[in-house]
Amino acid sequence: MKVLTSVIKQYPNNPQPDMPNDNLHDFFDENRKLVSEYLDTRLEILKLSLVRSASKTLGILAFITIICFLLLMFVLFLVISFSWWMTSLMGSAALGYLTGSGVFILLIIICFIFKKPLFVNPFVRLFLLSSLEEEEEDEY
Repeated sequence: MKVLTSVIKQYPNNPQPDMPNDNLHDFFDENRKLVSEYLDTRLEILKLSLVRSASKTLGILAFITIICFLLLMFVLFLVISFSWWMTSLMGSAALGYLTGSGVFILLIIICFIFKKPLFVNPFVRLFLLSSLEEEEEDEY
């Protein structure tokens, strides 16, 4: 209260309000537009940050999809080469390709068993790190 009184004494041209409710009502009337603009701006900032976050996440997902596809092609040709090699060793094309199929089934079983540490945890960590990087960029 002392601070308010000293401010009023410093600025004698400021009329002292007769009624506190009128002063509060005038304050809201005068600043309604500013508050509205502020809220609109904050909403736009939120929308833009969500768009940036979604686009960054989609970019990471596209990159991961391309890498997984290329890795799948590499493994496929590796298994085909392995199957041909096994065909020459076993003397039967059917046994060679059956062995190659067994390698694929073994890879699928390993991926299924170690699903969480191999796939889920690294992707969650990757998305969290990209999200945290965005928040740090927003602070500056």
